[in-house]
Amino acid sequence: MCELVNKVNDKTIRELQETMRPWYDYNFPNTETWEPILGALEELGELAHAHLKGNQGIRHTSDEIAAKKKDAIGDVIVFLIHYSILNGWELQDLLETVVAEVVKRDWVASRAEAARLEQTTSLKQHYLETWRLILQQGASWSPEEVENWLQTINLAKLLDDPKSMIYHEAPQYNLVDALIPTTILHLIRHPIQKNYLRRDIKYLLADYEFDQNTDWDKFRKRLAYTLGIHCIRA
Repeated sequence: MCELVNKVNDKTIRELQETMRPWYDYNFPNTETWEPILGALEELGELAHAHLKGNQGIRHTSDEIAAKKKDAIGDVIVFLIHYSILNGWELQDLLETVVAEVVKRDWVASRAEAARLEQTTSLKQHYLETWRLILQQGASWSPEEVENWLQTINLAKLLDDPKSMIYHEAPQYNLVDALIPTTILHLIRHPIQKNYLRRDIKYLLADYEFDQNTDWDKFRKRLAYTLGIHCIRA
């Protein structure tokens, strides 16, 4: 046994596994492939117990708690080495493979990206809800017409890009052209007059918050008046 103790000093996990193999074969020759897992779980329980008592500050000194934690961690690894041997694996290979993947992960960047996506999703939902509200309540569009409009001009997909130019303006300003019927656009032939109409629609939209307190009847009347004035001028 003393000879075995000397052999385990300053060894890699691969070397430890080879050194421990005959010891496992001698002491536990009939071990089932799954049994070491139960031992590892028991030692994890010991580690948790030591941590709990350390936090509570009872039963043991801080040095004793640290010793119990270290002992439990070592025992977990011993059981995992045995488990790997019984299953024909090299524990060091498993660790190296996993560590190589883990170190590629940037959790700081991932959390920042998650926060950005959450903000973008919330903002996208706000824009979509505002468009649906104005077109249905303010322009009397059906839900089907609204969805067809969104698909035709691809706005919903553009909202997936947090850098989209759409986000540079409030959502209602993206509806200027949608609020002008094609029949009126055909009547107004001069480009400058069309721009004046778009400007006035934008001024109208700027006067509203578009929430539960919006006076939709008044909005519809103002929209009809604005469109009518430009039809007369045409």
